[in-house]
Amino acid sequence: MGSRLARQVCEYTGGSRCEELSYIISDGLLLAYVAAAHYSGSVPEGLPGKRHVDVSQDYFRLWETMLSSSDNISYENLAPLSISSDTAPLARRQGEPLPIHRFQITGFALEDSPKYDIIANHYKNGDTVL
Repeated sequence: MGSRLARQVCEYTGGSRCEELSYIISDGLLLAYVAAAHYSGSVPEGLPGKRHVDVSQDYFRLWETMLSSSDNISYENLAPLSISSDTAPLARRQGEPLPIHRFQITGFALEDSPKYDIIANHYKNGDTVL
């Protein structure tokens, strides 16, 4: 339903490349839902809360497992990225929490959609930004 709705809205507004745009929106939403499953769990008991952030390789392995276990998702590579010393002052200047994990997903695709490269930044407060 997600890619169909996005394509219909794009066509209704007179947009171009609506098919490709619908795949991008659908893939982005799917990845956000995969990340949200880590944030609050798929079946919360009571009010959801942020989980404790694990600064070891467990977080990276969690993403690897989530991406690999989905029948609809394919990707070519998942690689950790270093957090440069320039990132911390920039985050403080913008009022954001400090980043603690960064990784790149190359060749990410949903079923037969085009492939995309995505960088995910995970912050100390539990937020993940793609």
